[in-house]
Amino acid sequence: MTIYNTRPLIYAYIDDVYGGNSGIKLSSIIMKLDSNIVDAEISSAEGESLDAEVRYIPKEDLDLGLHEVSVYAKDNAGRSSEKKWT
Repeated sequence: MTIYNTRPLIYAYIDDVYGGNSGIKLSSIIMKLDSNIVDAEISSAEGESLDAEVRYIPKEDLDLGLHEVSVYAKDNAGRSSEKKWT
């Protein structure tokens, strides 16, 4: 028997790589699922005020197969980055 989780937790940790820089601008974070912006939960990372976490659990079952997730963020100094994965 195979069991599929059709509403998985989609999670990203956004790291202010250099650790003493400006920190992540929480209001800039955008998560997309299959090119659609989702209503993700965004917060400062626990114990790390410069880093952030973004979490999303789909409200409806996802179709079986591959899906693309992307996360975009800026730091408080204005630098931006985006990461995509399937």
